[in-house]
Amino acid sequence: MGAAGRELGAATVRPRYRFDGVDDQGRIPTAAGSVVLDPPVLGPFPIVGVEEFAVRVAPSDLVGAPSAYDLLPSLMHGDEVRVFPAAPPFTDIETIVFSAELSGIPSEARLFLGSGCYTPAGVGSDCVPWDLRDRLPDPASARFEVVPRSFLTQSLFRRDFVGADARVTFLFDATTADDRGRPDPNGAYSAGGAWVPAPSVFSEGDWDFIRFEVLFELDVSGDGFDPLERAASIDFVKIPIDFRR
Repeated sequence: MGAAGRELGAATVRPRYRFDGVDDQGRIPTAAGSVVLDPPVLGPFPIVGVEEFAVRVAPSDLVGAPSAYDLLPSLMHGDEVRVFPAAPPFTDIETIVFSAELSGIPSEARLFLGSGCYTPAGVGSDCVPWDLRDRLPDPASARFEVVPRSFLTQSLFRRDFVGADARVTFLFDATTADDRGRPDPNGAYSAGGAWVPAPSVFSEGDWDFIRFEVLFELDVSGDGFDPLERAASIDFVKIPIDFRR
């Protein structure tokens, strides 16, 4: 997912890459099995208005994030959002941005927060979608923050969970193209070293391909694999790319 643009008269620049949510070894950090998310990158800031499935926010409030959220809200697709209503009995909302767009009103962006429960792709659900107008009856006093997401883990129906004995690791590589336009193993970054846990090292390099792999380890404790423990899966992977000057 990327934002592209060029300032008039500016020189061409190579893309920059980012990947959030892993440690310096590329591993997904967990505590008692729950994935430890990064801190919010934006907010809390006010909500402009509420629709049945979406909240409306001001793009000017999105300035300052590590990507062009203010210019292209769709970069928030998959990010975690936390909404704090004004007062009880209404509870905080934590969910994922399923879609985001600039609205017809220049001062507003619409963030669609999906439905009231989450199931993996291809699994049927009888969930009742949120009517955010009921959840946020006083949107003017509610607050909203954004937590970056580069991936979503699932363990059966449990979101953001990796079993206590399991580990999930992301590694990245970059390479040039061969004469047939395919990845050239001899021109790869890893040809002189190894795959790395962050694609940011490839930023502004002269690469034709960025590639990644996900490693699933089912038993890292040494006490044997429990066949009844649900293995983790990855629902999506998002690598933000910035082509702008």
